[in-house]
This record gives sequence, structure tokens and C-alpha cells, in this order.
Amino acid sequence: MKAKILARKQQDASVNDPRQELKAYLNSPLEEVDDVVAWWGHHVGHYPTLARMARDYLAIQGSATASEQAFSSGSLTATKRRNRLAPATFEALQILKSAYRNGHIGAAEEVTERMISYFDTLESDDDGDA
Repeated sequence: MKAKILARKQQDASVNDPRQELKAYLNSPLEEVDDVVAWWGHHVGHYPTLARMARDYLAIQGSATASEQAFSSGSLTATKRRNRLAPATFEALQILKSAYRNGHIGAAEEVTERMISYFDTLESDDDGDA
């Protein structure tokens, strides 16, 4: 039994040699595909090592724009004049700026509500004087 297992391991190692797999992939004819992920899913039997690598790398987001935007926004908050902000305050400011930028909250509606409330109190004070 042990000899059969060892023979099977050697056979699998010779078949699944990553170098041979890479050579076979590079020598194969080019194909035009619309869905690269699906292509690797269909060819996992032919190129198991390369398919695993493709799954790892194709899952990575293609753009770092969001993180670059967050860092540049942080440099606007943490200026030389504001270098003593507590970490919690800095984090709160960044979250607030992000919420405004992404439309989750809006200052215009809040200002309008406060102004209406303010003018209502002024009118009620004026009514009390008469």
C-alpha cells in the first residue's frame, strides 16, 4: 500500500510540475476571451498551479483611487496649524468629510432647518414684544 502511495505521489509530481505547466501555458495558442476569470475556471485542470495564482491576483481591486483620496484628504486635515489634533478627533473629521463627499449627509438641509428654526424664534420674540 505504501509503495502505491509513493508511486502515485511521484506520478502526480511529474504531471503537476509547475515549470512544465508554465511551458505548456506559454506554448499554447492565444485565445480572445471576454471573461478571464471564467477562462481560468475552465482551464484549472490543465494549469492547476497557474489557475490558483490567477484566482489570487484577479481578486485584487484594480484601482487604488479610494485610498489615495483618503490620504490626500488627511493631509488637508492634518496641517501644520492642526498638528495637535487628538487621534479620535482626526478620525471623526475624516469620517465626517467622507460622509459629506459621498452624499451620506448634507450641510445644506441642516443649515436650512436651523435658519428656519432661528427665524421662527425671532418672530416669536417679536410677537411677544408687541
